[in-house]
Order: sequence, then structure tokens, then C-alpha cells
Amino acid sequence: MTNLVSKACMLLTMTTLISTMSAVSAEADVFAIITSQAPTGGVKSLGSVAGKLNVSTLKRGDTLIVYDGTNQKIVTEITIPMDEHFQSEIFRKSYLRKKFGPVIKFIKASKDKTSVVTDNNLTGLFREFADNVRSKYPEQSLRVLITGSVLYHDNRQPGYSMRGGAYPKDGHFIVDGFASPYGTADRPNALGKTRFHFCNPDDTFQSALHSGLLHRAWSLYIAKLGGTLATLTQDYNLCLARFLADNDPARTFTIDPDPGKPVMAILSPKKQISTLERGTKALKDIAIDEFTVFATAPHPWMVGVEVTTGIKYRASSYPNRFENSWCYFFRFIGGVSVRINVGRMDFGGKPKWQEPSKGTLISAKISRTNVIEARDACQLPVT
Repeated sequence: MTNLVSKACMLLTMTTLISTMSAVSAEADVFAIITSQAPTGGVKSLGSVAGKLNVSTLKRGDTLIVYDGTNQKIVTEITIPMDEHFQSEIFRKSYLRKKFGPVIKFIKASKDKTSVVTDNNLTGLFREFADNVRSKYPEQSLRVLITGSVLYHDNRQPGYSMRGGAYPKDGHFIVDGFASPYGTADRPNALGKTRFHFCNPDDTFQSALHSGLLHRAWSLYIAKLGGTLATLTQDYNLCLARFLADNDPARTFTIDPDPGKPVMAILSPKKQISTLERGTKALKDIAIDEFTVFATAPHPWMVGVEVTTGIKYRASSYPNRFENSWCYFFRFIGGVSVRINVGRMDFGGKPKWQEPSKGTLISAKISRTNVIEARDACQLPVT
């Protein structure tokens, strides 16, 4: 999904399977979780989310789907039957446990994978989700949690990439999908009655301004498709809480009255830096809750390898307090990126150095010593 991706994380969605005994009523809820090609946290979090979206939340007729968005196929669909005895949480829990086998298998299969392609065709994901999932439940509202990168990139159409400080101008959202990958005119209600809570904890933005502009862009894109971007945040716990509570604090954006042609704009480094230096007022003006500052340094011993440090802030406490920070580097082997996580640190804590798996070391063609050496290039903040 992004050039940050290193560990195979597949796209997933959770929603409901229609019982062969009785149809799902319009009052039933449909839950979805999409895990994209971000580092392994997305796949790892699937079990946690399923546990929190427990039997007391899921009632008779509710749906849960797991959808592998990378390979565009459903892992499993589960519907709580309408039979009377499923009013009991014990029956619902037992039923879910029996049906959850394919998801457990999927998580295990994904756990040891260490490399992915660098594409992140997010607009393709939304189209496929609309066709494969949304269309199956025309009467229900869908509540969707999606974990992954918001940085669209398709190697077949690099001119539309959101990397490097780029973002789509409003002209993209009023044309059809043939004129632009961000086009919506030919699919006006494809995501109707669908609320997305988008968690992007591992994204690398060029600046806080870039982050805010992409939040606006995706909000407009999803709105033109009939849906709502209720949440977009790098705070995974906040994102999950809003999803579980069905909290819908969506920001409202409007398309420019003179949207112009469907072109991409690129923020200049000077503009990004000056925006950041204006402090929290600028951050509030572009309506973001938190942002991440990134810094790079050369690996002490590996030629051509840059070690990246990310430091996440909340707009309300910047620059006096950070939330957490992390450090990593990439290896590009045979056209595939492998991300090696070096360490993490929370505010007020000490660095927690990470040990890569044997599979990661083999895929990246490096040694454990190379990872330890990278610690010297990490720029974790002093607390």
C-alpha cells in the first residue's frame, strides 16, 4: 500500500453472512474490517478487534465478513442466525468460534510473511469493496474499520501517486473513473450508507499539511461515492474505539466551486516546513488531530540505506510532548520492499529495541548485527 510496507499484511473486511434459513432484516448491523498492506499490525490486530466486537455487540441477524483485499476475495462470511436460541450469548459465541477457523488460518499464514509489493491501489480497494460487499447488503448500513496506508500509489499510473507530498486537486472527484483513478461520477452511490473508520498508524507523510490535505481528499472521494469518512487517524486505539462505539465525528469538506482539471499538486518543501513552524494554529486550520514528523539518517555501515525515525504528536501538545516514536529502515530486494523495524519509544519511556524474525533477516539479506548497528542512526527523542 505504501513504500513503508514491509510485512505482508493483507486487506481484510468483516461483515455478515446471510443465513440460509432466513434473510437478514434491514435492522441488522453489518460490521467490516479491512486490513491493508501496512506493517503486520493490521493482521495482528484482527484477532483483537474480533474479540472486542464480541457476542454482546453482535445480535441475531448481524454480519461479520473477513475480506482479503490484496487478493480480492472473501476469507469468511459469518451471520448470526435468526433462530430463537441465538438470543443467548452462549450460542452466539459457540457459533462464531466454529465459523472463525478460516480467519485464524489466514492470520497464521500472514504472520511469517515479510515482503509485499509496493503498490497501494486504494481506489481499487474501494471499488472492489463496493462491488463485492456493499452491493450484497443494499438495505443495511455498514460500519467499516480499515487499517493501512492512505497514500495511494499504483506503479501502472505513477502520475497519480500521493507520495512525495502529492495530493489530488478537486477536479478529480467530479470526473468518472476512466478519466482519473479518483473519479466518482460513474459510481455516485457505490458506498451509500457506509461509514469508514480509517486507521493509518504507520504512514509516512511529507508534513502535517500533507496529512491534512489527504484527509480532505479521501473525505471528498468517499462522500462523492455516497459514504462517510468518519475517522482518519494515526491513533489506532482512538480509531478502534470510534468503530466499536459507532462514533461518527466526521469532518465535513466541500469541493471547490471552481474545481479545475483533474491534476495532481505537489507541496514544495518550503511550504511544508513553513506550515509546520506556524505551530498548532496551522494544524487546527487543516483539521487534523495528530501528525508525524519524520527524520532520516544514513545507516552507519550499509551503503545506500537510510534509517527513518517517526515521531507522532498531537496538535494540542506540539511541540512540547510527543506521543510515541519508532525507527526502521527498508531493503529493496528484487523489486520488493522489506521493512526492518529497529525500535520504538513512548513519551517518558526508554527505547525498546526490536529483534527481527529469522524470516525477515533472510528476506532482507541482512544479519542481526546490521539491525543492531542501525540503532545508532535512530533519532528517538530525548524525554
